Amino acid sequence: MALNRLPQLPVGQYTGKYANDLYGSLTITQGMGNDLEIRFEHHPKMYAHLQPLGGNRFYVTFSDPTFGKAVFPFTVQNGKVTGVRVKVADFVEYDPYDFKKVD
Repeated sequence: MALNRLPQLPVGQYTGKYANDLYGSLTITQGMGNDLEIRFEHHPKMYAHLQPLGGNRFYVTFSDPTFGKAVFPFTVQNGKVTGVRVKVADFVEYDPYDFKKVD
């Protein structure tokens, strides 16, 4: 699925380590082109593929289809990525998790 929409910032600015007090951490790396990949600290076998939707939103497909498909919005302040909101299918976890960028 080629969306061909550019992220607001260079894709490398979305990469790094993010933390949530309840969940723990996740790491975002750059994939092919403007795509990203997330690895979750507490789910080492699962990952998520992110494709830019334009702006600071990415379309997410999880390696485990049970978690559904979602749109993750990144938070940007003063031209820097400060966080991301992670959401999975409602029957897995109803509430989203807000992660702060720590690295």
